[in-house]
Amino acid sequence: MQNVLKHLAFWSFQIINTITGVLMTFFPRHFHESLFANPQAVYEKLGFSPVAVDMLHHVIRGHGAVLLAVSVFIWMVRMKSRAVHLLIFIVCTLSVYAHVMTLHQHLTTPEIVNAIGSFASLYVTIAIIAAVGILNAVAYLTGKLPTPKNPCILILLSCSLLGSVMVAQASAVETNSKEAASRPWSVSLQTKYIFQSHTSYEFGNPFPPYQEPLSRLEFPLNSWWAGASLRREFPRFSMGVEVFRNLSRESEGDFTDSDWDDDERPNLKTIYSESSCRMEPSYMVRGDVDLKISDGIGLPRWIDLRPTAGLRWQRFSLVTHDGVQHHLAPNDKIQSRSLPGDGITFDQTYWQFFAGFKAAFDLGQPLRLPRLKLLTQVDWAYVNANNEDYHLLRTGKRLTNDNTAGDAWHALVNLQVGLTQNLHANVGAEYMRIATTGSHRLVNEPLGIDIRWQNGVKVWSEQINTTMSLEYWF
Repeated sequence: MQNVLKHLAFWSFQIINTITGVLMTFFPRHFHESLFANPQAVYEKLGFSPVAVDMLHHVIRGHGAVLLAVSVFIWMVRMKSRAVHLLIFIVCTLSVYAHVMTLHQHLTTPEIVNAIGSFASLYVTIAIIAAVGILNAVAYLTGKLPTPKNPCILILLSCSLLGSVMVAQASAVETNSKEAASRPWSVSLQTKYIFQSHTSYEFGNPFPPYQEPLSRLEFPLNSWWAGASLRREFPRFSMGVEVFRNLSRESEGDFTDSDWDDDERPNLKTIYSESSCRMEPSYMVRGDVDLKISDGIGLPRWIDLRPTAGLRWQRFSLVTHDGVQHHLAPNDKIQSRSLPGDGITFDQTYWQFFAGFKAAFDLGQPLRLPRLKLLTQVDWAYVNANNEDYHLLRTGKRLTNDNTAGDAWHALVNLQVGLTQNLHANVGAEYMRIATTGSHRLVNEPLGIDIRWQNGVKVWSEQINTTMSLEYWF
């Protein structure tokens, strides 16, 4: 039954999306006008000039190109990864949203209702896309397909999502009777302090008695960061990118390493060490788009609600050094020894494809506080993670690698104060929790060791920070 569901979900999307993408890309006029009984009469009633009609069809062509690119990519990956069903679900969700917004705009505009008359084709389209999306959501949630072993699929997921959102929004703007008077840019310089935060991993014993965990390593991330962001506002959506790099050379707090390696007493912690932790050049990058919907759903003008989606990438490079190790001797007495110099080099990478909502509250209207805004965001992310650990003090050349996948929850709140018409100050706080599971590989070539297992493999992170920034609009 699971195999039937998987193929039904996959091929129903591929057939419908490929045919639709080809028609929209190469025959946009014929595709669009096939939806109306008398398209020329519709254009005349709405006052569309030939130039406006051509522009509309070019927007449809762009939308079709994105859908066709998604189909080509999915055909290349096929059903080797659960993420394929996630991508299909996201594309269907965005498509349903775009069609619902179009339907809402049509139904609330008397001129369009009089010109078109029946919207049966639009209702049927929404129903079919929603059904295919639900099928793929079920296939993704219940499937046991392997997760991707590299971040390329997430990059393409993000590109597809960004393209779909932008093209869908372009269609909405095309039918809007007004154009925004300006399309401002903004640039900001930011500083971020991360505290009470870590990135950690653990794994179980691949051999009896299979205790979990066998080993756990926790790396502190408490440090100062600096970055910059660039954003552009369009009439109905905005898009931006930000980049951060660490300023601190030393992470505040201790790295800890714990082991439970007594097979006769698997719940007894037998080894524990603490070390200082140096932070090598590390980076955080984010790109996102958002779409304004507050006016379409009747919210007050001082509330700006927007769905948002994008990609977060984090790479933490850490080196433990100058530690102390405590271990149980055969007589259960604790013995200690120093670990001078560098002990472990560790690189952790997180790829996070996220979607959620952001809201801006203009406090100048309800509270009569001019130039004051409260900005919030909550989102969920699909996460693909990879790390590499090199134990410098072990015999041979001991390397471990974790490939995991899971999810992340992220929330932020930010208070924006207008200093002048163009200059704004921001102060805020942010929280993120990442949890993933997957496989662990241990390699020590000089000793002839190369094994991989999944028992008890977890990679997780908790990140809390405060931010301050100056933002300039131009």
